[in-house]
Amino acid sequence: MFDFDISQTKVGQELLEEGEKKAAKKLIAKQMSKKFDIQLRRIMPRLEPLRTVDMMELGENLLTMNSFEDAYQWINNRKQMIKMAA
Repeated sequence: MFDFDISQTKVGQELLEEGEKKAAKKLIAKQMSKKFDIQLRRIMPRLEPLRTVDMMELGENLLTMNSFEDAYQWINNRKQMIKMAA
């Protein structure tokens, strides 16, 4: 009937972006949980304000972090940067 690609619409792009953010958040939370032996429910709320690009960068930085406190500090610093940019 119609040749329609929802990903070419603003709403479609927003939905795809939200899905990417959700997937990145879940992946990073699982990595942090495993690396630092912390329950997911402690991690997930801390990641909420981060953008997808922030979570991807956090994922890269997790490789060199030695403690949950290192990650928590990184997250807080990034939240401040986001807040200042808004």
